[in-house]
Amino acid sequence: VTVPLGVLKAGTIKFIPDLPQYKKNAISSMKVGTLDKVIMYWDDETMDMFPSFSAAWGDYMDYDDLALITPKTKTSGIFTYFFNSRRYNGLNTLTAWIGGSDAKNAEQSSDEDLMAIIMPHLNAIFNDDVPEPTKYIATRWASDEYSKGSYSFPSVGQPDTFNNLASDLGKSIDDKIFFAGEHTSNSEWAATTVGAHQSGKAAAR
Repeated sequence: VTVPLGVLKAGTIKFIPDLPQYKKNAISSMKVGTLDKVIMYWDDETMDMFPSFSAAWGDYMDYDDLALITPKTKTSGIFTYFFNSRRYNGLNTLTAWIGGSDAKNAEQSSDEDLMAIIMPHLNAIFNDDVPEPTKYIATRWASDEYSKGSYSFPSVGQPDTFNNLASDLGKSIDDKIFFAGEHTSNSEWAATTVGAHQSGKAAAR
């Protein structure tokens, strides 16, 4: 069973006979967060102007030591991290990250509406020199019926308990039903592709 934790929590899959109580407790106790991305692509050399950066916004413009800053608005704190992947994959893509409740709210908006938020801030940072991307697409993990969220995470004060819950969730049932996925990784690799891969290898053994 390798479906995301969000799907398990939603009860979409029915187990007959029912799951052991310890496993149901683990599913209900673990949390699922939302981290979405808006991926923008240019078919020219526009990417040369972008570093990967975290944008800082403040109410006052007296941050002489910060190079990337624009006036704070009601939308400036929504997308604060931008990743240029060209040096890694050769593609002219810039990815804007958004998480938490902002991400869930943004999933109700169209891709065009999200770009209408992002582009003014990019232009404010780069002096109105940013052309419209050739194409773009946004993820919506919380709304995806096959995901219902992005990653598992420990709530405040829960790290040790989280590892125990992940361990319980990863245990097989009578060596007949096996569980894998990032949410079963009770190591530093929880909430990562590496954690999912490692848990899958462990279950396959």
